[in-house]
Amino acid sequence: MTKVLSKIISSPRTCGSMNPSDLLIALHFVQTEQCLVKNVIKGKVLITRIACDWCIGETRIFTEEVIVFTLQHLISYDTLPTILMRTVIRCHIVHNSLLGFIINYLQQLITKQVWKNPSLWKGFIKCCKRTRPQSITVLLQLPQDCFYDLIKEEPELAASLKVYMLQMTKSQVLI
Repeated sequence: MTKVLSKIISSPRTCGSMNPSDLLIALHFVQTEQCLVKNVIKGKVLITRIACDWCIGETRIFTEEVIVFTLQHLISYDTLPTILMRTVIRCHIVHNSLLGFIINYLQQLITKQVWKNPSLWKGFIKCCKRTRPQSITVLLQLPQDCFYDLIKEEPELAASLKVYMLQMTKSQVLI
């Protein structure tokens, strides 16, 4: 599969105007048609995840600029792709210098009501855990009911929130 992806990126004749960002975006929208056999669906999702992981790992082609452009494009859709948060986490692992961008991205996901999609919400929480302590300010922006559910279900994040709150000055608490 990596040879095919490499060929798609390196040969302008095979895909016309497809650039690295186009490929990564397209991979996020590979359709998993209704199918009675769960393994086929899981196989398509697995192949898509492997392909996305390969792309993100090819840092000379999928540079930080390409990743940022791709993620900004993906968040503009009304329906976010199921594997979006996996991609965000993988991008953080490969491009650690994008931490500030990823924190901003998490804030944008709150405006998209990420908690309404269980698989995205699970990934959002994982990403917040990975990006602590910077992500604590993001968690404080959640709606009250989501916030309370989160600190009940995620003791690690609750502990980080407690540490953060204890470090706040009196004037920060009053704001």
